[in-house]
Amino acid sequence: MNLKVREVAIKLNVSEKTVYKWLSQGIIPAKRLGKTWVISESSIEKIINPDIYPKEQSENITQHQRGIINPNDSDISEYKALDKFTDFLSSGIEHGFERILGPRSIDTKTIEIISDVLDSSSGEILLQGIGLREFFGDKGYADILRRMLNENRKINIKALLVNPNSDFAKARAIAEDGMVFDDEEIFRSGPLYSDSWRSMNMIATMKKKAQDLSRFSLNVKFVDHWPSSYLIMTEKFTFLESYQFANLQNIYGESSFDGLVPMLQIKSQSDYARILRNHFDYIWSGANPYVKIFSLSEISEKMIIN
Repeated sequence: MNLKVREVAIKLNVSEKTVYKWLSQGIIPAKRLGKTWVISESSIEKIINPDIYPKEQSENITQHQRGIINPNDSDISEYKALDKFTDFLSSGIEHGFERILGPRSIDTKTIEIISDVLDSSSGEILLQGIGLREFFGDKGYADILRRMLNENRKINIKALLVNPNSDFAKARAIAEDGMVFDDEEIFRSGPLYSDSWRSMNMIATMKKKAQDLSRFSLNVKFVDHWPSSYLIMTEKFTFLESYQFANLQNIYGESSFDGLVPMLQIKSQSDYARILRNHFDYIWSGANPYVKIFSLSEISEKMIIN
């Protein structure tokens, strides 16, 4: 249990000003979390317990004197756990972390949080992924995008997808389902290519309808580049999940790699999110000649789009 400064002052029979002084001097063991001091009740009990600290030392315990005391194993574990917890929180807050969410493929709470953020968003939304089927398919967040479109919300969506005709897309198919997908005909009849085909049909339909709207816009580019992460960035929050060619089939029981690791929710005004934004803008710009960019019409020439 943690105590407030006022509660510590009462227990030690001193003023709150004195408590703050002792905290800043390290006399009272505590951790700083932003502007808040995290003070464990057990640490205060050790200060005022005469069996551990002589009474005359209770108002002037130095770091060296505290080191003489040999707390039991449970006390040490408690201190270590508290230190680890507060260090983790301090670092997370400093870098703009809002939450660590469960894997999106198995944690419905993660989907609910992302859905709520998206549905309440305005302005620019950035999306980055492989096929983004949960945005441009029959499930996931597709209904939210359709609602944004139908209500002509003030939304500008920019999406980066992997070119479904590229070697990167084929590499993903092979990693998931085997070398049989090295065959072009089998690859084009496979699930990844089919997902891309459905996504592109929805994108084409949405873009056509958005042409007559004044507030909603959708811009999509396809890249010959393997994204390092799955990204959703709104003006308030950013959601980030790393991509990998790996799975724990004994746990998840499927070949898919999507949504199997924790997702980070980050404040979009943080330095971390700004770096992610700069990366997105760099790829989007086409400034790197080794990262080829394609428009929807260019990709459509190799795929049947209704």
